[in-house]
Amino acid sequence: MNKKGFTLVEMLAIVVILAVIALITTPLILGIIDNSRKSAFASSVNSMKEAIENDIGNRDFSTAISYTYTNGSLYANIDSRQEAVDMKGSIADAKAGIGTVDSLGNVRVAVYSDKYCAYVGGSGSSSVTVISADGLTQDQCFAKIG
Repeated sequence: MNKKGFTLVEMLAIVVILAVIALITTPLILGIIDNSRKSAFASSVNSMKEAIENDIGNRDFSTAISYTYTNGSLYANIDSRQEAVDMKGSIADAKAGIGTVDSLGNVRVAVYSDKYCAYVGGSGSSSVTVISADGLTQDQCFAKIG
């Protein structure tokens, strides 16, 4: 009798091969997704910095200005009042953010989320640094910009 089809052993071998392939590729795919999220977070933080730079170009430096990012919006804190600042987009998953401007007009920004801490402008750096927020408090993240 001539039977066509696969035996149980052959089917188990195929399942094992597919499982090994899944075990190898899953961490790679998750790493790519995490890197994409990090890049998007960094890009959003850079947008916040650019919004602050645009805003300070329209202001008088005789008054101390700090910036706060909360509830998806950026605010300039001037003389105990808040003014909304136009910013392109929002920062996904951000819990809070701050921006400072020194006497030379240099902008420093730090943003904290459950997953990441991103900062730019600290220690003379112009590129956004994104680190894991594991074990970091919001205040520790904000301290990165000095």
